[in-house]
Parts: sequence; C-alpha cells; structure tokens
Amino acid sequence: MVNVKPTDLIANKWKSRASGATQDYVNGVTSPKADWKEQTSAAAPAYNSGVQAAISRGAFAKGVNAAGTAAWQSGALSKGKDRYAGGITASADKYTAKIAKVVGVLQGIKLGARGARGDASNYDRTRQIGSALHDAKVKGAFQ
Repeated sequence: MVNVKPTDLIANKWKSRASGATQDYVNGVTSPKADWKEQTSAAAPAYNSGVQAAISRGAFAKGVNAAGTAAWQSGALSKGKDRYAGGITASADKYTAKIAKVVGVLQGIKLGARGARGDASNYDRTRQIGSALHDAKVKGAFQ
C-alpha cells in the first residue's frame, strides 16, 4: 500500500497555496518561458490528435453526464456570477472591434424585395443574410 496523506489535508494545502499564488499567475502570464502563440501553434497536431481520440471514446458526453446539470449550475453560480460583469467590461473594446466586422458584412448585403407576410421570398432574405455571414466567417473576415 502506498502511504498517502489524507484527502482533506491534500485538498486544504492545494487551496491554501493556490489561492495565494495570484502574483505567480500574473508573473507566468507576463513573462512566459516561451512564446504562447508559437508554442500553441506548434501544438496544433497534438491538439487535433487528442480531440479525435476524445471523440472516438465519447469523452465529451461522458464528462457531461458525469458532472450533471447540478455541477454545472453550481460552478457557474459560485464562480461565473461574480466574474460576469467584469469580463464584459474587460472585453468591451474587443467586442466592439469584432461586431464592427459583422455589421460591415450586413451593411454590404443587397436584400431582395420583401414579399407579403408569409411569402416564401421572405425566407430567401434570411438565407442571404445567413450565407453572407457564413461566407465571411469561412474566409476569415471575423478574425
């Protein structure tokens, strides 16, 4: 038998040390050992392989089923609720820049004439919008 400390001692030590490591986190982000973009791009084949392996074994569904709705709600409410507004504020400039690209695509669409209520031609207008947005996304316009 392997001699292991009790679970509560391990968990309490993790909680104590990790919650006091905010500056270590900041230091790691601002002064990484290697460039994040380069390392992450180079890892694309490993990522793809890992995702395909996870798909093959049904890992996503298994993880969702193991956690359940209650675990998702608990995490979202205990962590996400207090972080939500700050995250919105922090990302406002990025959102503005990205939505401007979407608006540009929408403004460039020449919609067909609107028909009477229930007319099938009205659905074509929706298709035009969907197709234009999808094409722009596929071509990388929203990067």
